Amino acid sequence: MKKITRKGVAITASFAMAGMAATAQAADSVNVAFFLEWATPNQIAKVDNVYDEAMGVDVNWTDFSTGVQMTEAMLAGTTGIGFIENVARTVSDYELIWVTILIMGLLGLLFDLVMRLAIARLIPWRGKG
Repeated sequence: MKKITRKGVAITASFAMAGMAATAQAADSVNVAFFLEWATPNQIAKVDNVYDEAMGVDVNWTDFSTGVQMTEAMLAGTTGIGFIENVARTVSDYELIWVTILIMGLLGLLFDLVMRLAIARLIPWRGKG
């Protein structure tokens, strides 16, 4: 099961990257979202505008204090894979639309599997009533 899941994720990621590379366009700015509670070393580079200089475009940073805000942004299509899907829909790039739908579905499946595993390990008595 693990080998099948790993191969499936690898194949999906390959198709996703190929689809995005085929439709790559120059951008004036890049939107990057992050959680405030996850302290990461890249935050120093963010403050020093290292990413802006390295990529040659403005980087717009959006911070999420809760998972709800992240979900809202994704569904609204203002950041992340939701944004990519929204742009693809606007320009009628059907291949990229299907890739983003596939990625979102696989992310949902992965989250479901992780939650099932966590519940099975942390609450072993659940469902054995």
